[in-house]
Amino acid sequence: MSLRKEHQDIVKPFVEAFIRNDKEEIVNLINYPLQRQYPIPYIYNKHEMIERFSQVFDENLTNMIINSSVETDWHDVGWRGIMMGNGLIWIDYDGKLHAINYQSLQEKEMRNNIILELKNNLPESLREFKEPCLLCETKTYILRIDLLDDNNYRLAAWTKKNKKKNINIVLTNGEKIFDGSG
Repeated sequence: MSLRKEHQDIVKPFVEAFIRNDKEEIVNLINYPLQRQYPIPYIYNKHEMIERFSQVFDENLTNMIINSSVETDWHDVGWRGIMMGNGLIWIDYDGKLHAINYQSLQEKEMRNNIILELKNNLPESLREFKEPCLLCETKTYILRIDLLDDNNYRLAAWTKKNKKKNINIVLTNGEKIFDGSG
């Protein structure tokens, strides 16, 4: 199915900026902060995007964008915006990119290094997990949720004042439940 003309006009400037290799224009066509796969830090502004540009838009992703057909490779998905492929890239109706569901080799390596560093800074009892999912703080607690190798989730919590990170509570066998439109 072909992307409607008015939506093609929204996507074309984005694709054309890649064809011209106009990084300045590309960074201006992004809604910030741009979320990256946890625990990779978000990209909060144009300056950070310029620094991390080749990390996000590697040759593979750049070629996918350049070689995409605005008419047939991009799809209007209602209130969610316009996507390329099966949600690889999302653009809002204002023409701004708001999500990239792609990870370059450089970002994969960066993520693996961050995860390794996180594991090394955790108490030994929490170092075994498949994926880190969430780290948050309340006034008194630090909470983390990890996906374990058995595809269950673990919640661990300890007080902020606790310098040795002695764990106050660990809950295992958690599951992710999607509710509503997700």
